[in-house]
Amino acid sequence: MKRFISFLAIACIGALAFVSCGQSGSKEGQTKATKADTPSEIVKKSLECIQKGDFVGAMKFVKDAEETPEEELKSSAALIESLYGFLGGIKSYEIVEEQISEDGQNATVKTDFVYGNGETKKGDETKLVMTDKGWRMLM
Repeated sequence: MKRFISFLAIACIGALAFVSCGQSGSKEGQTKATKADTPSEIVKKSLECIQKGDFVGAMKFVKDAEETPEEELKSSAALIESLYGFLGGIKSYEIVEEQISEDGQNATVKTDFVYGNGETKKGDETKLVMTDKGWRMLM
């Protein structure tokens, strides 16, 4: 069961990251992906959205999220929300490593997590790809 949860966590983090944090009309400031963001910054922005409970915002940092229908984003966000609810949310995280391929088109960001239920995960890998809009996470 722990392996399944870990797999879902990895998949969900990858599913988290392209558009902005905060929904339109939100009173909170929006966290947006920019072309200048590093892979680590993209992962950090998506995790900040998750910590704020903005799961749809976190999904928007994922490659091709802009072309994904809003209902699909909301459905994926609901899955992520239930997973992180099961884990008690993200208590803390630390990005521990960033590797960019020699051709500059792919990256891996490793993150250590402490979840709200006390479980920890070390070296969780998020894969990213360079797009015409900058770095985006892969699902």
